[in-house]
Amino acid sequence: EAGEGWKFEPGVVEIGVIGSINLMRKMGMLEGEVQKPIFQVTIDKTTWVRASRGGFLGFHAKPGDFVSKDQELATNTSIFGRERNVITSPVNGIVLGMTTMPAVKPGEPIYHIAVMAEKTMTRIRKQMEKSSESTYYRRIQEALSTNITLLERQNHVETE
Repeated sequence: EAGEGWKFEPGVVEIGVIGSINLMRKMGMLEGEVQKPIFQVTIDKTTWVRASRGGFLGFHAKPGDFVSKDQELATNTSIFGRERNVITSPVNGIVLGMTTMPAVKPGEPIYHIAVMAEKTMTRIRKQMEKSSESTYYRRIQEALSTNITLLERQNHVETE
């Protein structure tokens, strides 16, 4: 499972094809060298960030973004655009996926984050800076974010 539900994501399909070809090369079914990714990490834990209250989301992070603990992920507003609360990351990690629907009810999943140590994130960022393949990663990241509009943070807290 990868990409947005009910859609074929060309970038995700491309990653799957590369992985399948790599597997066949490793098993001797195809000739050629295995194509290694920019970075590869084993993820032992993920976490879901859920809405604590209903409202309309303005997103501040997208799939593939590295996020730090307490970083703002989304702003939850009322139907009139007044800020109700800010959703923050409970961990350091990378955004694996997220809702693309701006309207949420309490308890609905908003972000799926792979938990990573800060030093792992720093190592990956350095690898990406040195690699010409980072444009490939960014292209795939942008393809996965076509239905997401990132917004600048506003400060209009609604009082209840």
